[in-house]
Amino acid sequence: MVTHLMLRDLLLIARLQKQSASLCPVEALIRPRWPVWTAARSLVTIGEASTATYVLNETRGDGKHLQGFLQVEQLTARPEMHLHTVAPYLGAGQAYENTRTIWSRLVNRAVSEAAERRVERIYAAVADGSEAQHVLRSLSFSVYTRQEILKLEPDTHPQAIAQAGIRPEQSTDSIALGHLYREVVPHLVQQAEAPTDHSIEAICGPMAWDQGEGFILEDRARITGYGHLLSGNTGHWLSLLVHRDAYDQAERLLDYGLALLNYYPPLPVYCVVREYQGGIRAPLQDRGFTPLSTYCRMVKHTTVRVTKPARTLVPALDAREVPRPTASHTEHR
Repeated sequence: MVTHLMLRDLLLIARLQKQSASLCPVEALIRPRWPVWTAARSLVTIGEASTATYVLNETRGDGKHLQGFLQVEQLTARPEMHLHTVAPYLGAGQAYENTRTIWSRLVNRAVSEAAERRVERIYAAVADGSEAQHVLRSLSFSVYTRQEILKLEPDTHPQAIAQAGIRPEQSTDSIALGHLYREVVPHLVQQAEAPTDHSIEAICGPMAWDQGEGFILEDRARITGYGHLLSGNTGHWLSLLVHRDAYDQAERLLDYGLALLNYYPPLPVYCVVREYQGGIRAPLQDRGFTPLSTYCRMVKHTTVRVTKPARTLVPALDAREVPRPTASHTEHR
């Protein structure tokens, strides 16, 4: 039976955390967490996000144990949830089917409760073509974009100089950034991410909420590029979004971000390039970035119950409320 975290489960999580898999690769690279500490914190809500830990610990009729956990994070400002860490990781061999069962039961429980809380979208990021991707597909998750992580080692960091024409982000830029996002990002991806005019979370992900430094590339008072630098304790994350008509200016935007790094500890720098932003790959590689891994972003749309009065066929009967499902149905187990 899948349950919410209780104090007695912390020992199990501490034992399994070395077998865990991250479903948020960028955060795992620059701000890794120990799942046992995340579990302890998941009992309370802190700041803009809340975390929850689900635990499976039971013995089957054949005497085999099913043990695992899933940690999720939900932004309080948006109807979405992110699968963060799951254990044990999916491996080959005889244990694969047991692990697949553990994943399925944990994810189904989290999705079911999310739908009850009117969370509309559940996200995860996994290696492209991995067993994890196949399992999530079987649970009605779908791939909406692929991303490549490029890495810049500290000893190859070029001494970039911030060029003119780039300025720090301002609060008044939010609407214009929303326009840039909608001009650059394919419609199907926009549907999956459901951005608002305040699109920083869609461009950079939930980890960048109210954190890091943003900077703007302008052409005739129109924003044609956006960069964002987020520092971590094991690395830095550089996000870039450039209009296709401004790819020839991407170097200037990149150099501004690299110049900002002169004020941070010398750690690896990671940059995510989505498949529809291939035009920024060449400038990154020219400055020493090398491919690290490729993964896909996946989403599951939950069932949101909408109350709507039924049509009154007989005046003597009262109107009744009936549920109306949205895009997909959540499995309840």
